[in-house]
Amino acid sequence: QRNHENIVADDAELAEQVRETMRHEVGHHFGMAEDELPY
Repeated sequence: QRNHENIVADDAELAEQVRETMRHEVGHHFGMAEDELPY
C-alpha cells in the first residue's frame, strides 16, 4: 500500500493505480506471463 501512496498525487490517482495492479495480478492468476499482460 505505501508504495502506491508514494507514487501518486491524490486519491483518484491512487484508485487508478490499485485498479491497474489488480488487473495485472488477476492476469497472473489466470496464467498470463508478464510479457502477455497489456498493462
